[in-house]
Amino acid sequence: MKIDGVRGQLAVLGLGKPIARAILAGVVAGAVLYTLGYPKPCFTDEGVLRPWKPVSSDPKATQVHFLFAPVAVAVAVGLVT
Repeated sequence: MKIDGVRGQLAVLGLGKPIARAILAGVVAGAVLYTLGYPKPCFTDEGVLRPWKPVSSDPKATQVHFLFAPVAVAVAVGLVT
């Protein structure tokens, strides 16, 4: 089997399709953001995720959702690659 260029390398790694690359990018972005505690409004002072206001009646719920940034990264990678 001959591997030529980036496309061949991505195919061998299982990232030959845009959806696979998008999912991987979203997961990596989510892991990095969670490790950094970003975005700050999504976390309490103890580092616990706050609930999302549209689906929770908790008074400490937030309008900002933690998954917005990873999903945006995944969509961008899926559309660009």
